[in-house]
Amino acid sequence: MLAERVREWTKEWKEEGLQQDIQQGMQQGMRDMVLDALETKFGRSSERFRAQVSQIHDRSRLKEIHRMVLKAQDIEDLEKALGN
Repeated sequence: MLAERVREWTKEWKEEGLQQDIQQGMQQGMRDMVLDALETKFGRSSERFRAQVSQIHDRSRLKEIHRMVLKAQDIEDLEKALGN
């Protein structure tokens, strides 16, 4: 009985860990996409912007920033939109 419960817990922990890994991977992929868009469009990104993006964990916020990068005419426009 106890052994079966331990197996269930272990399975649950593995599934939870996998879900967390997937979420973290998706967030990192979105961060990379934002930075790549910035560097592709403007040829550079500031260390401050990289640090800001690395702290964002909300995927909808990352998506919003990605759109801002695409719409910005220059880096100054982007900084204004971000409130920097």
